Amino acid sequence: MEEHEKKENEVKDIIENSFNKTDSDREEKEEKNFAEPEVIHNPEGVEIIKSYESDKGIKDPEYAKAINELISHSNTQEEVEEEKEENTEERKLLPAENTTEIVRAEVNLLNFPFFILEDAKKKYTSLELRATINRDGKRVEILWKVLGHPDLGGIPSAFDKKLFNAIQEIIEEIPKPIENSIPLGSIYSLCKRMGISTHGENPKKVRESLQRMVNTTIISENTFYSKEKKEWINDTFHIFDRIVWKGKTLDDDTIADENYLFLGSNFLDNINARYLRPLDNGYYKSFNSPIAMRLYEILGHVFYKLLKTKIGKYAEFRYSTLCMKIPMKRQKYLSKAQQILNEPHKELTEKGYIRKPVWVEIKGKKDDWLIRYPIGEKAKAEYKKFSEEIDVTQVASASNVNFENATLVIKREPPPEELVKYFYKKNNGLDISIPKDKELDQAKRLLDKYGEKIAYFIVDYAIEEAKKTNFKMKTFGAILQYEAETVGKYKTLKKIKQMEEEEKRKREEEERLQEEEKRREEKMAAKIEEILENLSEEELEELYKEAELRAKERGMVFIKAGKPIPEIIVKLCLREIVRKRYMEDVVPDLPASTNTSTTS
Repeated sequence: MEEHEKKENEVKDIIENSFNKTDSDREEKEEKNFAEPEVIHNPEGVEIIKSYESDKGIKDPEYAKAINELISHSNTQEEVEEEKEENTEERKLLPAENTTEIVRAEVNLLNFPFFILEDAKKKYTSLELRATINRDGKRVEILWKVLGHPDLGGIPSAFDKKLFNAIQEIIEEIPKPIENSIPLGSIYSLCKRMGISTHGENPKKVRESLQRMVNTTIISENTFYSKEKKEWINDTFHIFDRIVWKGKTLDDDTIADENYLFLGSNFLDNINARYLRPLDNGYYKSFNSPIAMRLYEILGHVFYKLLKTKIGKYAEFRYSTLCMKIPMKRQKYLSKAQQILNEPHKELTEKGYIRKPVWVEIKGKKDDWLIRYPIGEKAKAEYKKFSEEIDVTQVASASNVNFENATLVIKREPPPEELVKYFYKKNNGLDISIPKDKELDQAKRLLDKYGEKIAYFIVDYAIEEAKKTNFKMKTFGAILQYEAETVGKYKTLKKIKQMEEEEKRKREEEERLQEEEKRREEKMAAKIEEILENLSEEELEELYKEAELRAKERGMVFIKAGKPIPEIIVKLCLREIVRKRYMEDVVPDLPASTNTSTTS
């Protein structure tokens, strides 16, 4: 019986779909494919400024040699012993361990950028954010500057952020107040916390990442808040001061039985003063998009204030301010800005932290918009869980939402030098400080002729192809023999990618149209029911007779088979008559959905 009913319902669905077809045109609207701007820019024009290696690194070969020795990784006896202690069976790609339910993150580093989450191939050497903010009713000039060591990889990247999060877990597990030094365990245990493989290049990358963060400097002018001192400090400092590797000597002349990290005093003081925001660690790790994770960090401050004071239901950020806080490349056109944030917004919405964001035009601003983030149920639940331990006033004061007269300048190495270094790093693991002039000329020619993306693709492709024939490339110039072949390959792959993106766009458009059609039909059905309820008995009787006649015309197959006409056909014919007789121009097509409004 159930199988019969299932089959009958399928037949009914087919019949109903045949009646619900409309003649409305479904033209696809193509968005202009604007080229990405070459620079990050502020409301007037945030810039990426090319910088050059420090004079010391260029002129002093001994200095360059020392740096190379500092970051090069050879298997010392201590590391060999450490590796022996690890279970070989465990050295595979593992999900990030989640033994720590809650992680309490230092507020200043949630509010201002310390990591650059863009392409790891690019090495950024400094980040400088200047702005005017409103603090306690006064206009305050602020500076937040991050200086990366040019020979250690520059400003920390997305990989470093992942390691930093693992270190936050370790700090969370230590009883408070904490003191230097922080036991990190082995390099391999850090890999496991990060959820990455414990073999191959990853242990070396973790060591280099620790070196990079230890050598990254912050300059604060009215940006870093010291809860212990109860003031906004003007200072130059490090988040991490030192790393002592396993087997090396500690300050008390003992030999380190594991790797130890020394925290910078400003960072350490704020941890002990509990100038922290609790994060749901499992939820935090679940984000696929680094930008979504960063938005989770940024939005939390404001949501806590809104929920505590009950003064609003959404956080409102200027797009330009978000680009500086994340940081990410700012786009000139709304369509491109929305495209880049679409996935992070979707992930935050699906995970319940926000409801659907709304983009609002700013009068007189063609390249900046307000983004409103309605508070989601997950954010409300977090606030309820953690509200007792959060100093909302201080957290809110550190999270001044929008900057005025702001500029963000991010400096990076000249592309030719960066490209040559990338080749040596990926090809044989070497970190060089002084590329040869000939190699710089070769790299410049590739960049000028093909652009940055194809130039890097040539390097990647050449290295992979050389491995297939066991060809040992010793100099950058060796990749040039693969140049023509690589360019052809790149164009083919790019065409395939464009086709895939077009197919994805079409699928999304079809889904949108289907959803729109569903809404239209629901609205139509509700209107039909309303009309039928308001008709007199005589009018209803007349309509049913007409519907029955039309149903006989449509249902001849049933009559010939000696079966009664299904009631659903009569009802659909009735709907059809009502639509044509009573609803012409009453229920227009729904407009294409939009989430952009206008404000002054």
